[in-house]
Amino acid sequence: MRPPTNGEDSASMVIAGDVLLVLALIYVLAGCAYGLRFAARTMDRVDDRARLSGPFFRLAVLPGAVLLWPWLIRWERTESLVTSEHDNARRANDQRSA
Repeated sequence: MRPPTNGEDSASMVIAGDVLLVLALIYVLAGCAYGLRFAARTMDRVDDRARLSGPFFRLAVLPGAVLLWPWLIRWERTESLVTSEHDNARRANDQRSA
């Protein structure tokens, strides 16, 4: 790599760095918002034993939820779709048998 030859190259590198930092900040802030919700509510659906967990376990899970929030949202959506399809099938069977 060669050093920048003029001020334009240096300024564009600074702007690119600033853009990356802003994107990382947005990602982390969105992760914090979802991670708090996940630790407070959604985690109970992941594991039955999570319902019995205390606040320290939920704090331990929080950094992972902040980092992996896009995948957790995708999992939550597919899980709710599977659950709703299962509930609909059960209701249909209940109506047929009644």
